[in-house]
Amino acid sequence: MKLRMTLVLLVLALLPAGYVIGQAIFWPFEATEEGYGPPDMSAATFNCPGGQPDPTWSTGSPCTPGSRVHIRGAKFPYFVTATDARITGVAYVTMNGNFDGWIPQLMSPGSGQMWGALQLVVGVKNQDGTFTATGGVWEGSWTGTRTVTRTNDGKYVVQSSISNVAFGTVGRITGLKAMWDTTLDPQSGLGVDRGRILDPGGK
Repeated sequence: MKLRMTLVLLVLALLPAGYVIGQAIFWPFEATEEGYGPPDMSAATFNCPGGQPDPTWSTGSPCTPGSRVHIRGAKFPYFVTATDARITGVAYVTMNGNFDGWIPQLMSPGSGQMWGALQLVVGVKNQDGTFTATGGVWEGSWTGTRTVTRTNDGKYVVQSSISNVAFGTVGRITGLKAMWDTTLDPQSGLGVDRGRILDPGGK
């Protein structure tokens, strides 16, 4: 069974863009994600299991030291640059997460589970950094894990692994499905995407 699955995955990896399986059509793509403006924390809430909230962040954390940190409703914008123009654009990501603590040096949480919703508006980034929508909106959800480790020299290394699923709801991508995995490059800080767009009807 393991050998069979390995061979199937190898064959899929070698198929060209726009390949057909049955009546469905698949278009593989790769992409990078980078921050596109400041996060929106206006609707975010923090809970502190094992501790107390610190509204003033006097310790550099939303919770008292030793507390776990639960976040709900934080929003982050990213620009996604993909090999397929239909998945290139601004992604608005809502993040929820249960983390084992907070790391003041990073101004971010420690290790834990994450999940949320996403909306990706298809478009292009102009030379002046502004954004122009070109038609098409993806709506979906994601789940992932965040792992923070500390090296012998005291530096923190952040790694994230995320699975995304979205459906085309507006414009030319209506009815399409996109599935991709995102990993965080600990060196560049960029998200690296690998996935595929699916037309279930094979149009």
